[in-house]
Amino acid sequence: LRDLTEHAFIALNPEDASRRRLETALHDQGLALRPVLETPYSNSVCEFALHGVGIGLVHPVMALDYLARGLTIKPLELDIGFACLLVFRPGTPLSENARALLKAMRIELERDLKRI
Repeated sequence: LRDLTEHAFIALNPEDASRRRLETALHDQGLALRPVLETPYSNSVCEFALHGVGIGLVHPVMALDYLARGLTIKPLELDIGFACLLVFRPGTPLSENARALLKAMRIELERDLKRI
């Protein structure tokens, strides 16, 4: 974790739950981030990191498309956790197309997780 505090940090917005968990973990060890910029988007974190602005923390699946362009993914010794939500209208069954989309998304996520 100390490595994160020794470099310019490209941070997700302060209200992002994963950023708050990271900052809490760092604070518990007497450490703090040095954000050089904040963005609500993981792809922005990856783009800025790719262009040498600093380092950042995103879900590794979000960074996979940047590997071929030279971005490096390194594991974090702490499980920060990233939440991803799908919201459905209560009491309304999913259409066949929606169920097919969810199935395709789960298959793709499983493939992506194997690449990490």
